[in-house]
Amino acid sequence: MYQEAELTALRREIRRRWLLVLLPVAILAAGLVAAVIRRNEVAADVLTILAGAGLIFCWGFFLSPLRSYEKHLNQMLHGRLHQAEGDWTGMEEDVSMVGGVAFHAVTLTCLDEKGKPYDRLFYYDAEKERPGILRGQRVRITYSDRQIAAVEVL
Repeated sequence: MYQEAELTALRREIRRRWLLVLLPVAILAAGLVAAVIRRNEVAADVLTILAGAGLIFCWGFFLSPLRSYEKHLNQMLHGRLHQAEGDWTGMEEDVSMVGGVAFHAVTLTCLDEKGKPYDRLFYYDAEKERPGILRGQRVRITYSDRQIAAVEVL
C-alpha cells in the first residue's frame, strides 16, 4: 500500500515548503535587525510580531500536516508491523483525524483464544483508495498502532 518513493517525495515537499516559509521570515528578520540598529522600537515590535505570527500560521497549516503524514509513512514503511486476521465488518465513510493524519475507521471481527468473536478498530489512510472488500470477507491486516499498512483478502 505504501512505497518508499512516496516518503522520499514527501520529504522533498517538506524541504521545499520550509524554504518557502523561511525566505519571508528571513526578510522580516533582516528588517528587524535594521529596525534595532536604527532604534525604531515600533518597527522592531511589528516585524517581530509578523515573523512570529507567520511562523506559527505556516507551521500549523502548511508544515505540520505534512510532518504528521511523514511520521505515519515512516512508521508504515520502517516501523514494527503486526498482523491480524478476521472478518471485515466495515469501513466508516467519515474521516477521523488521528495523530494529525486523516483516517477512515475500519472494524474487523476477530476471535479470541476461546473462540469468542470481538471487534477490533483499525484506521485506514483516507489518502489511499478505499479497498473493495465486502462485509464478512476474511482478511489479513498488517498494521502498526492500529494504522493499516496493508490489507489482504484471504
